[in-house]
Amino acid sequence: MIKSLRLRLSLLLIFAVTLSLAGFGFYGHQDLVGQLNENFATTQQTTADRVAKVAATPLWEVNEDALANSLRAQLGSADIEAVSVQDSGGTTAAAFERDAGGRIVATKEIRRPNALIVEKPIFRAENQTESIGTVAIRFTRARLDATIQRNAYSLVLQILAVDAVLIVLLLASLRIVFRPLAELRDALMQLSGQERGGQAAITELPEGQSRELAGVAHSFNLVLRKIREEGQQQEAILSGKAKAGELSQRLQHANDYEEFGRQLLGYLTSWL
Repeated sequence: MIKSLRLRLSLLLIFAVTLSLAGFGFYGHQDLVGQLNENFATTQQTTADRVAKVAATPLWEVNEDALANSLRAQLGSADIEAVSVQDSGGTTAAAFERDAGGRIVATKEIRRPNALIVEKPIFRAENQTESIGTVAIRFTRARLDATIQRNAYSLVLQILAVDAVLIVLLLASLRIVFRPLAELRDALMQLSGQERGGQAAITELPEGQSRELAGVAHSFNLVLRKIREEGQQQEAILSGKAKAGELSQRLQHANDYEEFGRQLLGYLTSWL
């Protein structure tokens, strides 16, 4: 079974380009995911520290309205699902969460199975060593995961788009290389099927297409010219032989006529 070199090169180039783009894309995606996760972890700690400071004064002064307003304000962030504050005795002073409809409602317990919760101690504003309670925040990775997923989809589309452009360019490059070879093949096939003297009907290959293939075309043209010259010489020789044969035949006929005349003359002489 004859295998196509062009097809094999095309498949090899497609595989190499796709693998390279996928490798670089995967590396970039993993690097982005690492940075997003690191930023998210930093955001959790920063948010917990800020809420602990904001809740310190209302908790110490037992100002439930101020504490509730402070906690509701924290739920404005899309990364926070619920927040609660407990006093030093473990009693919940205030707790709020966002329900399925996105409304902020009061609750008694924010902990859920497999929930992402960060806790921080609350210290008095006047004495940073005296703990007066604990703040607990339940975070959600929904927005972060959605960002990672969108980036993955975008990366796949980018790889496919770049891959398609590069494949088209590579296939076009292969066509530029193989088209002159196909012309050379057709010319050789035509040359092999021509009878003697039919080489004049074969056109020479252009030699100015590319520097790399100019030598091949030039060599073929030299061979074609040599064959034409030899054909012309053979035709001249055959033409000369044909003319010599015709002259010989005429001389033979003349000799025959002379012999006939001699025989006729002898016959007449015998009778006379």
